Amino acid sequence: MIRTAVAVQLQLPTPTETLALKWLTFAATAAIFAWVAQYTLSSPWWRDPIGRTIAVKDLFLLGFLVPSCLNFLWPGLISVTDLVFFDIALLAGMTLVMLWRCVIWYRLKPASNWITAAYWQRLRSVLSHKGEYTEIPGEEEQDRS
Repeated sequence: MIRTAVAVQLQLPTPTETLALKWLTFAATAAIFAWVAQYTLSSPWWRDPIGRTIAVKDLFLLGFLVPSCLNFLWPGLISVTDLVFFDIALLAGMTLVMLWRCVIWYRLKPASNWITAAYWQRLRSVLSHKGEYTEIPGEEEQDRS
C-alpha cells in the first residue's frame, strides 16, 4: 500500500483579524455577563422554570467564552486538549438544557393554546394545495397586517 503525504498550508489570521477576534470575544462575554446580571436583578429567574433554562444556557455560553478570554490574556494557560474536552462537555450540557426547556415549555403550555385541530386542518389544506393557501370554509378572517 502506497501512502502519500498531503501538504496542508495553514494561513494564519492577520493581526487585524486576531485583534477583532479578541475584542469581539471580550465584548460577547461582557454582554452575556450584563444580561445575566440584568435578568437576575429584574426578575427572580430561579423561581421560574423557563427562567432557569434561560439563565443556565447563558452560563453555558459563558463557559465557552471565558476560557478563550483567559487564553487571550495569558497564552498557554489552558491547553488545546483541555479546551476541546471542556467544549465537548459544554455542548452536551447545552443540548440537555435545550431539551429540558422543550419539556418544560410543553408542560407549561395550556392544552387550549397548544397545536389545535384547526391548526392541523389548515396545515393539511396548505400542503394539499402544494403551498397555495386557501381559506377554510368557516375560518374567521384575520387581519394579517
